[in-house]
Amino acid sequence: EREFGFTKQEAVGKTSIELGINPNAEDRKRILESFRESSSVHHQEMILTSKSGEKCYYETNIDKVVIDDKEFFLNTTQNISEYKRAENKLKENYNLLRIAGEKAKLGGWNVILSENRAYWSDEVAAIHEMPAGYSPLVEEGINFYAPEWQDKITEVFTLCATQGVPYDEEMEILTSSGKRVWVRTIGEALRDADRKIYKVQGAFQDISFRK
Repeated sequence: EREFGFTKQEAVGKTSIELGINPNAEDRKRILESFRESSSVHHQEMILTSKSGEKCYYETNIDKVVIDDKEFFLNTTQNISEYKRAENKLKENYNLLRIAGEKAKLGGWNVILSENRAYWSDEVAAIHEMPAGYSPLVEEGINFYAPEWQDKITEVFTLCATQGVPYDEEMEILTSSGKRVWVRTIGEALRDADRKIYKVQGAFQDISFRK
């Protein structure tokens, strides 16, 4: 009653379909097919409807259990509407940040030192004229800088990675097509619980418009 608004008298002897709680045929078909394939269902999301017509997100799990040599189906369903609202809000915020980054030609990056690999946001990749998801080794990232700037970026990045010295520099890079682009690159070190530097992260912006 608390979850869907039906009294015990209204609900006893009726299925969720008859009560209108689970009217989505596609959801039911998807869950049934999953159960037929593996005899269990885990972390399946569905939208259920209360007596008042309010629609909420739920996660359902179904397992086959044996009690006294008899098979039963154990179904647990959890309301995850708050989680989904938070997830959707994060997606909205991410899209706003993505749009803002595209307009400002500003992106973020980080280097996990144990991997010696840089992880670029889509906008950082776009500034370099590289595809989204491109993740170069540190040396490959440095090679994008114009020859006269490579010693400088190597110096400031190394100081940041080894001693925690932050940097904020303006330099030129050469994109994958060979175009020169003025950029502002910012880096800072992150330390673990033992105060050991394990990551360098920062921002990267195309500033050619003011050069």
